[in-house]
Amino acid sequence: MANTQKKSLVSGIISSLEKSDHFVLFQHAGLNHKKLEELRKSLLKISSDAKIKVAKNSLLKVALDSWSSSKKLKDESFDTNLKSALSQATALVTISKEWNQVLSALKKAGSEVESVVMKLGFVEGSIFDQSGMNKLASLPSRETLLGKLIGSMKAPSTRTVMSLKYPMTKFVMVLKAKAKQG
Repeated sequence: MANTQKKSLVSGIISSLEKSDHFVLFQHAGLNHKKLEELRKSLLKISSDAKIKVAKNSLLKVALDSWSSSKKLKDESFDTNLKSALSQATALVTISKEWNQVLSALKKAGSEVESVVMKLGFVEGSIFDQSGMNKLASLPSRETLLGKLIGSMKAPSTRTVMSLKYPMTKFVMVLKAKAKQG
């Protein structure tokens, strides 16, 4: 590949990283082209802005180093995590919105094909390693969490209303029973 082609590929990756809010590096060694395209399509169904980029690890490293220095994320732990993440065939997924659902889909793909592993990610302004990405993928969606929160906030008020309403209901039932008797 010519040097200008590599530079344009790196600048394209940097551009994708700057346009997206989150990204994930994942190992794709066990995926053939057909399965990778299926994964790409499934991610697009979840999030219209999720894009998979496959490039040589050396080009990904140059792009991520440039991106991290512009974001002022350059530190020793990032370098160490990036070096270990780029040890095998790696692909980049850029995400702008529904990161949780995309991570869940990647985790599901990893359970179907053993060699698909999330290695490193940048989510909500923080860098996560493999274990952190798996924990994030296990979290329920934002909508589910909001529903649970609203349900838990509603439950005490429902119990209070029922405890205030029950004596009156019991009294009415007693009056109805007396009316039927006599």
